[in-house]
Amino acid sequence: MKRILYLLIMTFVLVMAGCSVSNTPEDVAVKFMEALHRCDFKEAMNYCSEGSKGTMEKQIAFFEEMKKKGPLEITEPQVSFVSCKISEDGESAVVRVEVKNSSVAMKRKGEALEVRVDMVKEDGKWVAVFRGK
Repeated sequence: MKRILYLLIMTFVLVMAGCSVSNTPEDVAVKFMEALHRCDFKEAMNYCSEGSKGTMEKQIAFFEEMKKKGPLEITEPQVSFVSCKISEDGESAVVRVEVKNSSVAMKRKGEALEVRVDMVKEDGKWVAVFRGK
């Protein structure tokens, strides 16, 4: 009986550890770029700074208009971390990621694209600064 209880507790701990989202600039930048490059702008907004939400809302409106004109090819991007430089005060960072198979970078489809993601801390959490470029 003790073994079963022990196994249940360990399973619960492992599941909870696997579900937790790391709040490093690297992890948040990768999650943000994965959502952005598969055109899941509502998900990407979860990783944006408060100052970026207006720009992201414009992106969502633009995407909705594009969908009215016909079906869009949405792909599952492959985003990998390249580098991170955190400022001396620890409140901002520049993360570089590599994106392959992007839905939004149509001119470079199939090619790897290195992207800079500016990050800031808001309320102790890392978030992306989105300018819509």
